[in-house]
Amino acid sequence: MDNKLKIGAILRQLRKEKGLSQDALSKLIGVKVTAISRWEVNKVLPNLEMAIKLADALEVSLDVFCGKKVNELSKLEKLAKKACKLSDDKVKALEMVLERFL
Repeated sequence: MDNKLKIGAILRQLRKEKGLSQDALSKLIGVKVTAISRWEVNKVLPNLEMAIKLADALEVSLDVFCGKKVNELSKLEKLAKKACKLSDDKVKALEMVLERFL
């Protein structure tokens, strides 16, 4: 199976695992629902900008679309994604804690 076919299937699977409809995902990343549909059925591939937005919305690493399994992400990568969503004060506190350990 070539990468184009894998990307559509991976996108569909991730979207469903998150419990998102195509419409909900399209609104999250700012595209028409037809774009999501076309990507999932492999009519076209998302460009890099859209792939990044998809990965962010689905809370996965961009390399998942290249076939890397979601569970292959390290625990630290998952924590880093969560940390990016913290308030500025909490990020500063977390940085101080991490600096003490490193």
